[in-house]
Amino acid sequence: MDLQSLKTFIAVARDGSFAETARRLSLDPSQVSRQIANLENELGFRLFHRTTRTLSFTESGKIYFDRALSAVEVLDIAQAAAGEVSAKPKGKLRLSLSHAYCQMKFLPVLKEFTTKYPEIELEVVVSDENLDLASEQIDLAIRHTPSIENEYICTRLHPTSYQIVCSSSIGAELNLKHPSELSEVSVLKLNLSEEQQIWHFRNGSEEISIPVKGLVSLNSPLSLLFAALEGGGVAMLADWLVDRELEKGSLLRLFSEYEVSARSFETAAWLLYLNREHLPLKVRVMIDFLKSHLGTH
Repeated sequence: MDLQSLKTFIAVARDGSFAETARRLSLDPSQVSRQIANLENELGFRLFHRTTRTLSFTESGKIYFDRALSAVEVLDIAQAAAGEVSAKPKGKLRLSLSHAYCQMKFLPVLKEFTTKYPEIELEVVVSDENLDLASEQIDLAIRHTPSIENEYICTRLHPTSYQIVCSSSIGAELNLKHPSELSEVSVLKLNLSEEQQIWHFRNGSEEISIPVKGLVSLNSPLSLLFAALEGGGVAMLADWLVDRELEKGSLLRLFSEYEVSARSFETAAWLLYLNREHLPLKVRVMIDFLKSHLGTH
């Protein structure tokens, strides 16, 4: 079957006119009529009822249109995917992520990405707000949350755990043995959410919630990290923020036998985008790169 005749049939059905399809596709009207006639001869039934003024589906034509439309869309997607095998990813790509994640996780692998894909023009939108992907024309975003809104397509990049830390310089001075003792000290708080007023701990069947207080609160996890490093107090921070400092010994982890959370013990970093179909090659290679370099293997 001639694929072009099939596409012409779909175009005529949508336009409601042979003449309009011919005009829009810059074809001679006789070409459009001939392609439809050839398709009808091949199928063995009429697709349209035609008069001098109206054009409408036959019963068989409507059934065929519904099936043919899906088939052509699948073929177009297959053709695009096959063509991209030999194509190079290129064009502008807008990636949105938080200040802390950008600095601590993405920037260390940025050079490798730009070296591997020199024709991608990468625009990194750094914001701690959950920007709207459609209105901000964002191709891909990284979010940190237990779950994702339904309007987005998402894939989990890696799980996130939270840890209670303080600088090595004040760890011995505080000498905290149990999470309940946190209610007696001044902690560093993240003021992005009221949920940060209570810290939750879990160790097997034991679950406790500790109201915390502090004279200092900040609206940036990155600033919270630096405040903790300078001996400003005890802080709750994501593992990907503190792992390096824990390895260096600049920070001490407190209550290591407990899982910790201000909101949910099950949270993660997610990759978000708007549409699974017709996903540009530039976006697909970025997703694969992030999964390979930052994701859970």
